[in-house]
Amino acid sequence: QVIPRQGEVNSWHFAHVTSCVDDWKYDMSEWHRNWQNRFPESTREVVIEYKGESHRADILTGGYVIEFQHSPITSTEFERRNLFYTKAGYKVTYA
Repeated sequence: QVIPRQGEVNSWHFAHVTSCVDDWKYDMSEWHRNWQNRFPESTREVVIEYKGESHRADILTGGYVIEFQHSPITSTEFERRNLFYTKAGYKVTYA
């Protein structure tokens, strides 16, 4: 199931409906989408659940979460993401 994302800044696209509770929702930029498109579709936007919490990884492959970060985020948010993925058993890298 998908929903339209029709913002004024980023390209229009469709996003999958998910039960993920991430509070860092965004309209995906062309830059972000181009990076994700370099990976198989099955590895993109994967929801990871751990101890009742869930987050969506940009890419999940071979025990690694890859996050593409082109917009600014706080150091607190950066640490929160890393801690969640690490506790869930994954290694994290950013591009």
